[in-house]
Amino acid sequence: MSAHRRRGMWMVIAGAVAALVLGIATTLSLAATGALRGAVPAGWQASGARCGVPALPGHVVQVTESDMGPGMMGGTPGRYGMGMMRLVAHPGTASAA
Repeated sequence: MSAHRRRGMWMVIAGAVAALVLGIATTLSLAATGALRGAVPAGWQASGARCGVPALPGHVVQVTESDMGPGMMGGTPGRYGMGMMRLVAHPGTASAA
């Protein structure tokens, strides 16, 4: 390994250690001052009002979605985009009114 490459590797390690130390120091500082224990701002709290579904003209179609598993596409379990999805509508048809 050349001296230039070795120096570059040590710079990366030193930068990672510095970032870790800075992150820990910042977290400890915020925890010690109580900045992490404050009350939730009023704008972040949900109001007590609930919303409902408005009465709209037309037909209701219930749609059920299910994952058919990774075996359909040969994917790995737990990975997004690797399985097939199944959609079932009830009723299957609705008028255009």
